[in-house]
Amino acid sequence: MTSPATQTTTRHDSSWDHATYLDWIATQGIPIHEGYFIADLRTLELGWWEARGCNAAFLLLAGQEGVSEARVTEVPPGGTTKPARMGLDEVVYVVEGRGITSIWANDQPVRSFEWQKQSLFRIPANYHHQYANTIGDRPARLLHYNALPLGMMVADDAEFFFSSNYVNLDLVYGEAEPFS
Repeated sequence: MTSPATQTTTRHDSSWDHATYLDWIATQGIPIHEGYFIADLRTLELGWWEARGCNAAFLLLAGQEGVSEARVTEVPPGGTTKPARMGLDEVVYVVEGRGITSIWANDQPVRSFEWQKQSLFRIPANYHHQYANTIGDRPARLLHYNALPLGMMVADDAEFFFSSNYVNLDLVYGEAEPFS
């Protein structure tokens, strides 16, 4: 059941109905919540997202249409998501839980950092990353924010954002502790 502020849908009646981003999220098989706000991210309905190996949902909030993506992912208790990467920077806010993010590029060593409720961190563009939940009895929920809809208006091939090999190694490997 959804609140009046949000609705779950797979059809989009907006002025950018045929945008590449909307087409792409519709193929991911997870809930899409639309509205002015989400009452509680901790109880938001999620669905299994095979591509990331976790439960997730997309958020299409009024005012962000065509500009930014927001989505919630849930790392299962004691679990780990599948490795992923995207051609844009992404900001991640920890709604609930504790865990570790591993991040790496090409043949460079893996760097890891811990996070907890209310942590905020950035995943640089084209870095592989993976989230692990260090709590064994409850899930961790993460809120992700990026500019994928805007990017897909410019480059209308979704694979461009998930297959690029360009990585700025200085972002993670140029400093001793970039996530401290």
